[in-house]
Amino acid sequence: MQERDFAAAQVDCARAAALEPESGIVLGQLGFVFLASGDAEKASRTLDAALALMPSNTEMLSARGAASPTAAEAMPYFNAALRNDPRYARALAGRGFAWLEIDQPQHAEADFRALLALGSNAAEAHYGLGLALSAQEATDEAIAALDRAIALSPSYAAAYYERGVLHGDSDTLELALADYDMAVQLAPDIPNFLTSRAWVLRERGEFTRALADLDRALALDPSNTFALTNRGATRYSLGDIPGALADLNESIRLDPDDPHAYLSRGGVYANTNEDALALADFTEHLRLDPASPPGYRFRSVIRGRLGDAAGSIADADAFAGMTPDDPSGLNSRCWARAVANAELDVALATCDRAIASEDTSQYRDSRGLVFLRLGRYAEAWADYDAAVRMKPDDAHALYGRGLAAVRLGRAHDGDADLARATALRPQVAQDYARYGVTP
Repeated sequence: MQERDFAAAQVDCARAAALEPESGIVLGQLGFVFLASGDAEKASRTLDAALALMPSNTEMLSARGAASPTAAEAMPYFNAALRNDPRYARALAGRGFAWLEIDQPQHAEADFRALLALGSNAAEAHYGLGLALSAQEATDEAIAALDRAIALSPSYAAAYYERGVLHGDSDTLELALADYDMAVQLAPDIPNFLTSRAWVLRERGEFTRALADLDRALALDPSNTFALTNRGATRYSLGDIPGALADLNESIRLDPDDPHAYLSRGGVYANTNEDALALADFTEHLRLDPASPPGYRFRSVIRGRLGDAAGSIADADAFAGMTPDDPSGLNSRCWARAVANAELDVALATCDRAIASEDTSQYRDSRGLVFLRLGRYAEAWADYDAAVRMKPDDAHALYGRGLAAVRLGRAHDGDADLARATALRPQVAQDYARYGVTP
């Protein structure tokens, strides 16, 4: 229905209500028109008046639930409608979404399955079922339900978006991007669709495209903290440190209880040598989200830089404990001890396990520092050399290889590595000096 059609319907129903003020049917029809036009407040008031005259009308009860501003307010109306008629499709759908809003996905699943059994509202029912299954971490089943919703309604933008979220969470970024592309194509003015696509583009290293999506999202909704935090991270990746901090500061001003913004801003501070500010942000992030593995991981690194060996090791161990199957947790335990020059036997054992699980330049670099600490310079050189071969412009590994070469009496090779590392990262010598390791 076009906007002018809604307006005409409202006029017609209002005239009828004026002529028959005690007619619940007429008031109900006016309430339905207000609801269809998006005016939930007027719909609620008008339907309340209608229900005062006809308190058991199933259609009006269901519509009053749909007009309610919160799931808690809506639920009694949907329940009343379904007591009258357990097969009333609109009430089943409405209550299903209300269950989701109050974190009761099992009840939502039951309502959407009941709706499917009726053969009514099939695309919406599959969509709602997908959301309910997703909330219960049944990812494959959720994707299958969203597949069916899209097959039944190929222009269902929200279904593409939610399927994109699931693909993104499963690290199938190509599929996520394809779904977000469709969602944005179908509904180009939804800020969260644009912001989610930007997140995938950032993960793919397409920072300029990501920034364009985030600029557009924020033009539509300047107070969208999800978009602000993501644009801050994107601007940082593009080398715009002032822009990144401006976005993250604004995000925190608007929502000081959002842990993600503190984590992102802490990362910017950590990578610009503002270690005290980084520590404060990571600590606030963990206060707001005490079960955050990256919070402990990054704070461990900062505490190590600031000379808090015990705190660094404690955070690294907490991170590893939360991620027992992730070799980066083992590497974090190794690195914290290597920097602190403490428990080197534990450091070496955990680095060995990390490398056995996944041989990366970062893990080789960590074990290289352990071997340097232990005076096992040939093994240190070998690990740093392996790291450089994997990542030729890694200044930290190059500097470590140079130190190991100097200690092995190969000053010419060592000095060349030290010089090249310093050219790549002028402060690399300061990094090692903080560990107490100098040429």
